[in-house]
Amino acid sequence: MADPTKILWQVAFYGREAMPATFPYSFENRHRGPIGHCIFQIVEAGQVEIRDHKGYWHLATPGHAFIFRNGDQSAYRFPAGNRLPYITQWIDLEGAGLIDHWDALLMTTCPVVPVTDELRSGMRHLAALAEPQARCSPPAMAAAVHAFVMQLVTSVGERHRLTLTPVEQAIDDLCAKPAAAWSLKEVAERHGISREHLTRAFQARVGQSPAAWLNQARVAKACHLLGQTDIELSDVAVQAGFSSAHTLARLIKQATGLSPRLYRDKRREKRREMRQEKRREKS
Repeated sequence: MADPTKILWQVAFYGREAMPATFPYSFENRHRGPIGHCIFQIVEAGQVEIRDHKGYWHLATPGHAFIFRNGDQSAYRFPAGNRLPYITQWIDLEGAGLIDHWDALLMTTCPVVPVTDELRSGMRHLAALAEPQARCSPPAMAAAVHAFVMQLVTSVGERHRLTLTPVEQAIDDLCAKPAAAWSLKEVAERHGISREHLTRAFQARVGQSPAAWLNQARVAKACHLLGQTDIELSDVAVQAGFSSAHTLARLIKQATGLSPRLYRDKRREKRREMRQEKRREKS
């Protein structure tokens, strides 16, 4: 049985440091371990530069934090000619799948992020739970770490969204939830733009009309559900975003040449063949 202390999200380390301006403060994270640990580091005083995975440098000042993980291509250091003493608080997180969340977060933002009151409070809460005398259970710690990471994701997402134009926000809504039961007119009106403007902008960005892209995404979702689950066709239609099982059947037939039931049978047979092949390989 897997050790839950190695799977559930947890605080590995935490701390506070103060360094003089003359300290040789420079780290290449690809050489640091434990590999895969994810770090959130607040700048309380002074300044530090961090290099992202693309090689660009960003300045972190008080009121900001920077995020990275051990083993990635980032680095951080004092800026050239630094004359400011540095004070920082940091927290080191680990757990199965956390790297994927951290990397996805870094794909949407630069590594320097503003520190909100919620993030600062969440970090203090995690440090308190990680104190030995707190005797926090692994599941409770995992829940708290997850809540903190979701706070960070939300904060970064809200900041990113403020930089988008209304039509870009509308396109993001459509792409994020293709199975949502909304019309193009409804999305356009929600963002104060015309349906025609949204259609043109979507086509320019995605390379397909909204209707074509949404149908394609919904068919892909339906095919996955048909191939991997045994839920009723009516439920497949709802979860994939189709208005009815009839619409589902028509578009699945159009995309695959098979009815939903026959497509499911074919996928089941394929899975059986793969299982048999694996058993033969092991024997």
